[in-house]
Amino acid sequence: MICLIFIWLLVGIAYLFPICIYPVYPVSLTYYLEANDIKLGDGSVYKTYRDFCIAAVVSIFGPILSSYLVEIHFLGRRRSITLMAWGCSICAGSFTAVETEVQSLALSCMITST
Repeated sequence: MICLIFIWLLVGIAYLFPICIYPVYPVSLTYYLEANDIKLGDGSVYKTYRDFCIAAVVSIFGPILSSYLVEIHFLGRRRSITLMAWGCSICAGSFTAVETEVQSLALSCMITST
């Protein structure tokens, strides 16, 4: 029971401070891939910020797509958020199969845009 309360406390903190929590996911994926002997580039600061900027620019289209999906009568709010959640889950799950830097950037862009 204490563990469940602790998890919900962490989720609540994540909702209160999204700027502090957001970078945890991409950073943890990088460590996961490095632990499985997958090298993604040379690790330079330039490439790191370049990839982050590309993902940030691509993420602009996610809310635009969501607002379009919400306006479709058949989908509505519930089904459109379900579609976007499934898309994000599929991209996040497929991140474990990344082998190149290009695949990593593409999936990062897909995750941030959904």
